[in-house]
Amino acid sequence: MKVLVVDDEPTVIEPIRSFLKSLAHDPKDASSGEEAIELANTMEGLDVAIIDQHLTGQDGFATAKELKKRNPDLYLIMLTGYASIEEAVEAIRDQRFDDYLQKPLDRQRLEIALLRAKPLVKSRREAKGLREEVDALHGMIDDYKDRLLKSYRGGRVFLGSAPAFLKALNVARKAAKTDSPILIFGESGTGKEPMARFVHQESERRAGPFVAVSTWPRNLSESTLFGHEKGSFTGAVSAHPGVFELAHAGTIFFDDIPNIPLELQPNLLRVFQERSVRRIGGIIDIPVNVRIICSTNKPLDSLVRDGNFREDLFYRINVVQISLPPLRERREDIARLAVYFLKEFSRKYNLTVHINRCISICTSR
Repeated sequence: MKVLVVDDEPTVIEPIRSFLKSLAHDPKDASSGEEAIELANTMEGLDVAIIDQHLTGQDGFATAKELKKRNPDLYLIMLTGYASIEEAVEAIRDQRFDDYLQKPLDRQRLEIALLRAKPLVKSRREAKGLREEVDALHGMIDDYKDRLLKSYRGGRVFLGSAPAFLKALNVARKAAKTDSPILIFGESGTGKEPMARFVHQESERRAGPFVAVSTWPRNLSESTLFGHEKGSFTGAVSAHPGVFELAHAGTIFFDDIPNIPLELQPNLLRVFQERSVRRIGGIIDIPVNVRIICSTNKPLDSLVRDGNFREDLFYRINVVQISLPPLRERREDIARLAVYFLKEFSRKYNLTVHINRCISICTSR
């Protein structure tokens, strides 16, 4: 590794430099903080800086701060006297330094510190690369936001005057003003996804994407949800974001949430709690800001009792519940819906339909 030693005492620098060379490292040295900063600006890929706490002129803390500003991946080791160990420990706790070495220097302790530094410096650089990749991804999403919105937004409308239906709509409108997770309960065909889209359109997230997840293939679910890095599994020829990243600043809708594999539920719960994802094969947590809406056509509490759905995940998603009534429980809306669809399809297929006759047939039945 490339190591910079900063101390204003030549008797301290010389033995450290000799020992670093014996370990096959590449040492440089400076006798002041100002010289260290000037030297660091000319060095490519500086890995570690060993800095005396008490320097003439600019002290060790100020020097470390400047070096870290120029090189965030740098591993900082403080050189300190016995009387200042407490201060050194405090500096590590405050993340101003990564480690400390006590004077007079113990060579074995220095070797251990460098062994600890090497993988950490590597992981910091990898994390930096991944962060840049994520930033680029978010920039791409912003550039193509209009296209994404056209893909994810639905043009469905809600029609009805039945009390049970109006109650569900009222709950949805109120819930849309918050970021609370929503669980939509209803039989197949009652309009759970259109209701989720309605909440999205009524919320402050309407300018963001609406991403619907409706299938749960066991062998692809984790990659689909959380994304993966290149080479993380057979066939992963490139890095790919998951649906949580694609839904950033918007809404994600999990249809038929009971169908999610039981072994995947702890990972999903972690994302809901931590608001971050880690791609398969990744080493950093990527923050995600999404609104969670789930749907089910089965009573989840009975699945929890049977051990087929995690109780903690159930309570996490069941903050606001919207119950959609089936059409047989809102018969007064049948004529209104029939007229709406008749008009839509007559326009689409250029047909002439006797609307009034259809209404009389619907109401008579």
